[in-house]
Amino acid sequence: MDVITSSQEVLAISFTQQFEVTKSMWGGLKVTTLAYEYAVENSDGHEILAYHWHPHQSDFTFPHLHVCHGAGTGLRDEIRKIHFRTDRMAFEDFGLQLIRDFGVVPDREDAESILEANLAKFTAHRTWK
Repeated sequence: MDVITSSQEVLAISFTQQFEVTKSMWGGLKVTTLAYEYAVENSDGHEILAYHWHPHQSDFTFPHLHVCHGAGTGLRDEIRKIHFRTDRMAFEDFGLQLIRDFGVVPDREDAESILEANLAKFTAHRTWK
């Protein structure tokens, strides 16, 4: 999905999330995230960064960040290979980072406040800290 920054740069974002829906013991439904990948690419199609959490799909079971080729040509080779540990990242966190740090211009004026409100609801009810 292409997005435009305030400096008119075109970035591509991609995101996948695996989840399951179960009945909650309090009634209603509970959505549990099983894995995710969120990434930002430059206009040449090179990933700038990617957040991954895939606890059952590799030896890297912890949430992590990849700093990739698209982040710049002056990066040390080791940087591109490291799985930088992170906290788990909600999709709303990723959306807020795109707006605040990458300068992505959202389609809606209230996008940031919607993401913040949804993140607050999610944080209040999540089962991991």
